[in-house]
Amino acid sequence: MKRVICLGSYQGNDVVAWRLADALQRGAEQRGDFEVLRCASPAQMLSLCAGTTALIVIDATPDLPPGCVRRVSEAELAGRPDCYPGCSSHGVDLLTALGVARALGDLPTRFAILGLGVGDGEPEQLVRHSLPAVLAELEKI
Repeated sequence: MKRVICLGSYQGNDVVAWRLADALQRGAEQRGDFEVLRCASPAQMLSLCAGTTALIVIDATPDLPPGCVRRVSEAELAGRPDCYPGCSSHGVDLLTALGVARALGDLPTRFAILGLGVGDGEPEQLVRHSLPAVLAELEKI
């Protein structure tokens, strides 16, 4: 089964990923071919990466236009001047968590990181705008 992990929190626009998780959960219940989980920190992902056929990690970013959904490579994250080990507002950065999961053999080969543009938009509107693109990415993986 495919798994979607939404990284977020209840603070600021980070809540958009969790609101998106709520919307995706409704779709998952109808379709039955994927599950949706929330994480407050990439460190929590370590126990959630194993045992799935495909994994999508969704994280809010101010670097994309509000409502925009785009695949982001690990190399792209690593190449950003503001992204270095420990730079995450979640405590453990995403690249470190993915590296540990990979080293443990728990990261599935079908894997994608989706950046979710948040800006200053209203969370519910951002979710409505981004949901179709997230579902399309789920079909591709």
